[in-house]
Amino acid sequence: MLGNKKCPRKLKVLIPKIQNNMRYLCKPENENQGICSLYEKNLIENIWVFKNKEPRWNERLQAYVLNFKGRVNQPSIKNFQLALSGDMKEEVCFQFGKVNDNEFNLDFR
Repeated sequence: MLGNKKCPRKLKVLIPKIQNNMRYLCKPENENQGICSLYEKNLIENIWVFKNKEPRWNERLQAYVLNFKGRVNQPSIKNFQLALSGDMKEEVCFQFGKVNDNEFNLDFR
């Protein structure tokens, strides 16, 4: 859960694919150029693109919420879930969320 009615954060994660135990090199040409800008200009390929699942506004709680299926039980701005971009089912591949004051769960597949 995110604790206010402000717009939730948007997150995009790019990870080079691995094939035959070899990873693809995704290296910017200079310090001012990030991997996201290379991807958006179609200058790199063989990359996984993950986007955060959009939380839904819950009227009763007056907060944005995500379904962590019992793995997260504390609201935090740090909580998020990632799914492969373009995945119509939006199956969660990676999630991070607060369990108590000093503990977080990190799940991935």
